[in-house]
Amino acid sequence: MLETILTPWRVKWYSRGALFALAVAFVVILVSGSGTTTLTGRIGGDYPAFYSAGQIIADGEAENLYSLRTQREYQQELIGDQSGVLAFAYPPHFALFYAPLSELPFRVSYAVHTLAMVAALALACLLIQRIYPNLIAKPELLFFLAFTAYPIFRSVIGGQNTALSILLIVLCWYKVLHNKHYQAGIYLGLLLFKPQFAVPLAGLFLLSGRWRVWVSAGATGIVLIALNSALLGPGWFADWFDIVRTFSRFDVQVNFAELVSWQGFIQAVVGQGNSFAVALGWGLSGATILAISWVWFAGGRTADFNSQLALASICIVLISPHTLYYDSGIVLIAVVVLLNRFGRLNVNLILGVWAAGILQLLSPALGVSLSFIPVVLLLVAATYYLWSSGVRDGEAQPG
Repeated sequence: MLETILTPWRVKWYSRGALFALAVAFVVILVSGSGTTTLTGRIGGDYPAFYSAGQIIADGEAENLYSLRTQREYQQELIGDQSGVLAFAYPPHFALFYAPLSELPFRVSYAVHTLAMVAALALACLLIQRIYPNLIAKPELLFFLAFTAYPIFRSVIGGQNTALSILLIVLCWYKVLHNKHYQAGIYLGLLLFKPQFAVPLAGLFLLSGRWRVWVSAGATGIVLIALNSALLGPGWFADWFDIVRTFSRFDVQVNFAELVSWQGFIQAVVGQGNSFAVALGWGLSGATILAISWVWFAGGRTADFNSQLALASICIVLISPHTLYYDSGIVLIAVVVLLNRFGRLNVNLILGVWAAGILQLLSPALGVSLSFIPVVLLLVAATYYLWSSGVRDGEAQPG
């Protein structure tokens, strides 16, 4: 039924038309209003946190990067006197990326950042098309579906960086398949700006015997640690870890409806700090860690790497105590691998996942993230269709 409605011509031109309309809307928003105010409200989403972190570095105040008072002072003109602070809780080196962007006017900087994330997603889709050329004839179709999926779309326009995470994981994926493991490890190491994703993935590469990826990622991590130490001094880790704990504690109180991890969702349903919820959340996280570790360890380098990575892309979203819904966009990798397992672009699966993302719009009213549900359903589907190949049935992979 859907295949007869969504003809190739309609898919091609409807997607192009929708992307053009989104581009026009973005331009209208940028040129409307003044300062950070537009026709639709405050522009930039979470971007003031990154913009102000770049300003702190550019102004030579790196030692105050993790001072919430300093961050608040830099953000005051952007988010107003009564809006608190949008904490920057990323590793120090990530603020360096925003230092040159902070030299631009805020609106221009936000536009450049948004276009950079769009480009990152487009490149990721192009690489995925090269991995599965017989499945995806045109990468622009995959880009349209990925970009308009609500978690990814919200990340891009909200000044976040899920598209960058996706690109780095896809680059690592692509390089492993082409037997360039040291290069793959560099991209994995660069993902350390989100250690909750990079560290579990690095552990899985070690368990599977792909030691060159792990060594290269570790070397990249050492370089980043040295860079952070040069930037903030040898005590940077304690300062960074302290703000991470502070940010997680306070962010959970206001963003329960956006958490898609086992811990976050269960506590949102049962109650924050509830001992049963905490135990159940950690129990499910532990079980997930053991399961995905077994898939990579038992399969090693002879299993289907695509299946291993697809399962891991879902698991790393669920096991982190603090995963917001927009980072669930990483499961795009699992969706594509599943589609290839089916041997065709299954319209029902594509539209089902796409529509499920929109459920997040109802989450604030319910107090829980509805994006959690499709992530778990996707884990069930991926486990059913990919588990055996992820462990034993795949042909030998480079590594």
